[in-house]
Amino acid sequence: MKRFPDVAHYACFDTAFHRTMPAEATTYPVPQTYRDKGARRYGFHGLSCESIVRQLRAEGGAFSRRMVIAHLGSGCSVTALLDGCSVDTTMGLTPTGGVVMETRPGDLDPGLILYLLRQQKGGDNNAIRALETILNHGSGMLALAGMAGDMKEVRQAAAKGNEQAILALKIFTRSVTKAIGGFSWLLGGLDAIVFTGGVGEHDVLGRAEILDNLQNLGISISSALNEAKASGVRLISASESKTAVFVVPAQEDLMIATHVDQMARSKK
Repeated sequence: MKRFPDVAHYACFDTAFHRTMPAEATTYPVPQTYRDKGARRYGFHGLSCESIVRQLRAEGGAFSRRMVIAHLGSGCSVTALLDGCSVDTTMGLTPTGGVVMETRPGDLDPGLILYLLRQQKGGDNNAIRALETILNHGSGMLALAGMAGDMKEVRQAAAKGNEQAILALKIFTRSVTKAIGGFSWLLGGLDAIVFTGGVGEHDVLGRAEILDNLQNLGISISSALNEAKASGVRLISASESKTAVFVVPAQEDLMIATHVDQMARSKK
């Protein structure tokens, strides 16, 4: 703003989509003092979720009332929606919590955080910075698989028998399956599951593995549709599946452009 004082500046918050979450989903069970200072669950990947809802509504037909969106990329989150509105999500105050991610651990026992903090050397500030680095850049799939690479590289290593990579994939899959299964019970069932994000859109095996343990809920996908090369919104669920399963591209950039356009026009 100092460099371009005469140019309008706009901010599109990734948390805005989750403002519809009820208090029981956003409130942390910590002392009121900290809650008054803003310690609450905010959620992220909101622009992605908003773009998914927008695209599915544009498809026409009946819109799925009870939906889960699994945004799986370098950062991962699972969001529960009712009538297109967020009612719960796995990320919280920061994007570090929730399901396992590329370099972030997801949910951890708070006692483990204290344990890790005590293991750091140096003064308090140095210890905190070191732990922040571990949690944001040195954990998750990177720590489990022992390699710096994307999901494709982890899968290649697992296919060659790398035990660390195999375990990493099992832990990742389990965390996402648990989140989807938990939200299914919370919503009283699921009408649709959406996979998006770099991993969600392109990891064919990942989608199948995540949903494999949800077959007892009547959720199944078509191998042919799941493996087909396609773009845009696509249905991959089997004809007998009680829940529709979609792969939808995340259009976060488009949502930002749309919001900026709307805000800019409102100023005129």
